[in-house]
Amino acid sequence: MPEDATKLIDFLNNKNKYDLQELDIEGKTEQILEVRKVLSKRNLMINLDDKCQNMQATVDRFMTKLQILRERVTYSLGHKRQDHDTRRL
Repeated sequence: MPEDATKLIDFLNNKNKYDLQELDIEGKTEQILEVRKVLSKRNLMINLDDKCQNMQATVDRFMTKLQILRERVTYSLGHKRQDHDTRRL
């Protein structure tokens, strides 16, 4: 995709005003700026998506560790209750 944007910018830069009018393109500079803006937004979205995926993986790892800790605490509390109950007898 970035290569396509670069090719489009090169294409627009290498055409004269009349060639662009034949293609129904007005404002070469505005078109180039628009292509660059779209490319920048695309790159931003890709970076944000990558960061979100990394954050989700971090959260998933944390939740896994938290679940293991909960299970250990629950198991430990269960044994303490049993020990306490058997001492009464």
